[in-house]
Amino acid sequence: MSSASGSPRTQSGSAMTQDGSAMTQSGSAVTQSGSAATQSGSAMKSLVASATVKVSSVWKHNPMKSGKYFMFDGEEETAWNSAQGIPQWISFEFDHPVHIHEVHMQFHGGFVGSLCHMTGKQRVGGEPIDFGDFYPEDNNAEQIFVLSIAEKITRFRVLFRKSTDFYGRITLYKVDLLGFTC
Repeated sequence: MSSASGSPRTQSGSAMTQDGSAMTQSGSAVTQSGSAATQSGSAMKSLVASATVKVSSVWKHNPMKSGKYFMFDGEEETAWNSAQGIPQWISFEFDHPVHIHEVHMQFHGGFVGSLCHMTGKQRVGGEPIDFGDFYPEDNNAEQIFVLSIAEKITRFRVLFRKSTDFYGRITLYKVDLLGFTC
């Protein structure tokens, strides 16, 4: 979302603008920033290790080559690859409430979720909490999306409504959720 030069820009066709180093979508709780936050003096931590993760599909039904765990293995050459078709999604279920502050994603350029939506739930069967749309750039760089929402949740979902790939495939090298346990 942010340009390498840091110069202000508007992303064509979207309600995204850049003000300083933070990019904000009008009417949304999703911004992009590189800042680290604290809550009551504690540093944010990765929340993915405490989550059960599910994905919408796996390329050629082969989790040994393209499975979800490759998003979290720390290797630069491995990734989750979805099957063809839109929408695709990733969901996280936590045993305890969490407050997610940042979502980190590193796509493979050309296979990027170009229109994405985030939701959460406070409990099983609860009403969804809408965190809004966001628009990752079509590149290989790690991108950070900040949630400015106070709700504590036990379920979190990223929905990829569009892909830069003609066939609707998504390729993610890395996903991390930073925040606080409650």
